[in-house]
Amino acid sequence: MSRMRAGFEQVAGQAAPPTRLSADGVYAEALRRRRANRTRLGAGVATLLAAGVGLSLLTGGVPAPWPVGQPGAGGRPLLSVMAGDAEHLFVTVEGCPGPAFEPDHCGPGLFGSDDGGRTWTERQDVVIGQVSVPVPGVVFWQHPQEGSSISQDGGLTWRDIQPMHPAIAEVPHNGWVTADCPASPSACRLVAYDPASFTSFPLGAGPALIGLKILPVPAESGIWITGRERLGEHRPVVAVSRDRGRRWAVHTFTDAGDPTYGVTAASTDGVTGYAMLGPQAYRTIDAGDTWQRTDRLDTLPDPTGESFVAADGSHVVPTGPGSWYSSRDGNDYQLTRLDGVRPPVHVIAPGLYVASDRTAVHRSTDGLHWTRIPVTIPR
Repeated sequence: MSRMRAGFEQVAGQAAPPTRLSADGVYAEALRRRRANRTRLGAGVATLLAAGVGLSLLTGGVPAPWPVGQPGAGGRPLLSVMAGDAEHLFVTVEGCPGPAFEPDHCGPGLFGSDDGGRTWTERQDVVIGQVSVPVPGVVFWQHPQEGSSISQDGGLTWRDIQPMHPAIAEVPHNGWVTADCPASPSACRLVAYDPASFTSFPLGAGPALIGLKILPVPAESGIWITGRERLGEHRPVVAVSRDRGRRWAVHTFTDAGDPTYGVTAASTDGVTGYAMLGPQAYRTIDAGDTWQRTDRLDTLPDPTGESFVAADGSHVVPTGPGSWYSSRDGNDYQLTRLDGVRPPVHVIAPGLYVASDRTAVHRSTDGLHWTRIPVTIPR
């Protein structure tokens, strides 16, 4: 049983009477609807998709939008937020929009906005797995059992990705990478996706790491990954590629006080970045070629989530519920107010930061000053 399927079993078992809802029913219904969406992908739409038409050109079939409501107005709680650009936002919401728990209507749903979060429309009634926006104009859906699909019309229709061989030397234009760990964390590999041909390939270059993780940096900032050495003491590693995966700057943190620390890292421009090894902070100003230990006076409390880099280069770190600390250079961290924002904060592009809570999307142009946009998805 996959981790996602196990989670779905747990959610279904907790949320509904056992005679009305089962994870099998939800799972089967979601797969049936995804297949139906692919079947409805007519020749005209397929031609547009193959041509790479973006979100803004294929919105004519979107249902009439629901108005944005106020928090607490009976809407479905938000689970996550994604964005392709300043206008095209997406949220996943909790399932079971109807008054009764019915398999045909239960499961996380995907909703989109084409006007910066003012109005929202349903894009997929049930999504099982992970949904992301890896590059502008593409919604990426990773299914626990049936592989991956992409949508280039804002989540209305989907087309399967076909895994291919052999490995390729670099990530295709407008493509992205994922970490594929089919057997165990020690067998991870990089996989590159090409939305133009609806294919994926192993990426030939790249460091061999345990627990490989792709960091969510803006697409133009390169590829940033973390993991551990496969040999030796398995120390933490950050690797950066600025040429779509051909060459890598690989740094092993040999001076970490505790080699068992995991590593997280963040960057906005692809040049200045920060890494956290437990409470220890490091900084690079040359795209990962070299890293320097910072905060020698231990002014930063223990992090409680993944950090991000603000537009002015500040390193912003969550340290507890409603608590953030920041520093312009990785030293002398100070308590910082972020107007109710909670992690994770997603840096979509320089000048576009998004986050969410259960009833609203938060937006910022600099990562330090935020606007809260209440969102109500009717049940």
